[in-house]
Amino acid sequence: MKNFTDYAKLVDACQPPSVSLSVAKISDNLLGKIKNAIQSGEIVETNILSCKDRLDDHILLKVDTHSDQTEEKLNAIQKVLSLHRFNSTDSLLRELHTEVRDLFSADVGSPFVIVNSRMWKTLPLSEAFGPNDFHLDGFDSGHLKVMIYITPLSLESGYFEFKHASITHNLVNFPAGTAVLFKNSDIMHRGVPGTVDSRISIEITLMRATVNHDQTWYGNFYGRHLVDPTIFHHFNPHDENLAHSSLTNIAKISSGLKVNIGSGKRDWSEWLCLDELEHRGVEKIIFCPQSSFPLDNESVSLFYSSHCFEHLDDETLNQILKEMHRAAKTNAAFVLKIPDYDYFLRQFKSGISQSMHGKGIEDVLKTWQGRITDNFLNRLSMMFCGYWNKAYGDHFTGNISDRENAYHGPAIVDEDSLRTIFELESPRGIVEHLRKFALQDPEFSRFNHQNAWSRNEMVHFLSERGFEVFSTQSSLIVQRFRENIPDIGSMQTWSGYYLARKV
Repeated sequence: MKNFTDYAKLVDACQPPSVSLSVAKISDNLLGKIKNAIQSGEIVETNILSCKDRLDDHILLKVDTHSDQTEEKLNAIQKVLSLHRFNSTDSLLRELHTEVRDLFSADVGSPFVIVNSRMWKTLPLSEAFGPNDFHLDGFDSGHLKVMIYITPLSLESGYFEFKHASITHNLVNFPAGTAVLFKNSDIMHRGVPGTVDSRISIEITLMRATVNHDQTWYGNFYGRHLVDPTIFHHFNPHDENLAHSSLTNIAKISSGLKVNIGSGKRDWSEWLCLDELEHRGVEKIIFCPQSSFPLDNESVSLFYSSHCFEHLDDETLNQILKEMHRAAKTNAAFVLKIPDYDYFLRQFKSGISQSMHGKGIEDVLKTWQGRITDNFLNRLSMMFCGYWNKAYGDHFTGNISDRENAYHGPAIVDEDSLRTIFELESPRGIVEHLRKFALQDPEFSRFNHQNAWSRNEMVHFLSERGFEVFSTQSSLIVQRFRENIPDIGSMQTWSGYYLARKV
């Protein structure tokens, strides 16, 4: 049934009606957790122009598109907060959805599906355009929205305004955590910007249904509602057929060995973890062009590597992939996760400096003093290529020196040259330049990051080495493998995912 009107009639025939508008408040405990997630960088602020990425991840949601001119105007009035990048494995999102269901179940009147979740910051004194102007959302039948305000509803930080029977009503002088349920396509509404402070809003879309269903898929900042009112009945995040029809050919994960390449300090039961460090549960191995894995031929059903490949050169990766190909069973799965370099280049082109906060670089900034400026461009450069000198020690083993001349950071390049490299080159081209600059340091010891790929470059890289990539849909890869790979969802907001098999 793809007709929302017919589905809404079916629900209305067997369930009580919903209210038109209701006001409640989330708990102070949850409000505090959301504020902490923003302050800690778990919820990232970004530019609205960056939200075009990963639209192909969404087979369930109808996603809006806008002209470049509209997006530029939207970008002038609001900033995106990355809640839409969370999924049902995230405890904060689960708690938020649980409270919404508890607060408004009686008001919705029927079971309901939580369809989409997103978050943004409205800038003070911004133009009455888009969500700041009176509008109806124009959703198909059966939908409501919940607006949750993380800042107080006031003249200073902004408030909610709606029209009923041609009379304008203001929700002003309400505390932080106020939540408003309303029929978003029947009631004219707008958000009024504050005169002094930004207003932080969470928007959750609900659809009245015959059964309750949680949002077990990723949201999208441009997401409207489901493409089909009954598609959630058939959505099973554990279903091997979901991400791609080729998943039906993947061997059962339990039928062979599982191997984590470049695991770091992991002690996972039922896994062989390979890395260069000494740690309980890790088999020590040196990654080099002569690496040999302690694996029998065709013995492995699942390979996983998270944020390891970018630390290695092509010659070493050639050998690793050769060993993986030898040890992989027919139709074994290979899940690869690396930094999403396409994403970082978009942040560079949009000037979103916040994208380089909370990426681990803060830990080594003290070694930059007197050598290089701490700014967005140098932090970005280190995401693509970084190194340490002989005085620093070894970052991977944790044997780090506090000597005054210790350095761990990006290649030292003048800012104009660095900007030109990032403007003109692809990720592979960028690291080629930066490696050469780093190697000019007479005290050079070892690379940290030294390799990077666009999505297309990685697909080509793996294809040339005997692996077919048949999905880069990050949300579906995470959903498919979250039962099998303990940290599959870590760093997901800025990671690129690849699901491959040997050919």
